[in-house]
Formats: sequence, structure tokens, C-alpha cells
Amino acid sequence: LGVFRHQVGGHLVLHEAKVLLEAKHGSILMIPSAALTHENLKILEGEQRYVFTMYSAGGIFRYRDHGWMTDKAYEQIHGKKPDLHESTWQDGLARFMSIDELAASKVA
Repeated sequence: LGVFRHQVGGHLVLHEAKVLLEAKHGSILMIPSAALTHENLKILEGEQRYVFTMYSAGGIFRYRDHGWMTDKAYEQIHGKKPDLHESTWQDGLARFMSIDELAASKVA
């Protein structure tokens, strides 16, 4: 959002992957920001750029995965704590490129 020349500034820098992503107006870029060192490049003087940063708490997904119950309610009904599903973590992780895959996808 905003008025800026996306070819000149406002790029997303992913340091570990050594990738510079050009973000056109209205682009949506989703990254696991806690896992990657990142920053945005400056835009030119007089330009404006706005960014939405969103966060999803893990508890929301656990609540859904446990049949719309808190961990405490689940334990009271089922007599045990909810199972920790390693597959949930692995499934989520598989949705992202690895650093090597991201670096290999760079346009020459």
C-alpha cells in the first residue's frame, strides 16, 4: 500500500537466503518472521509505503485441533492432556521453502 516505486525501494531482504524480494503494490508476502533475519529497504524521499504485520497465536490452532476446547477442558473430558502432534509442526514447516530452495529460486 502507498505510493512508491517498488522497483527502486521497499524490497524485502531475507538475509540467510541472500534473497531480495520486490514487493509490488498489493503484494502479500508470508514468512515465518521469527525464523528468518529480515528487513525492508528504504523507499525514496517523498514516497509512502504501508505494511500490515500479522501474527497468529499457536493457542488458536490448538483450540481448533482439540475440538474447540481449551487444553484444560480437553483434559477434563478425555482424562488426559491432548497429544502433541509432531506431524502438525512438520506439515506447517513443509509449506515453506528451505533456505537452500529459496536461494536456488533467485532470478539471475
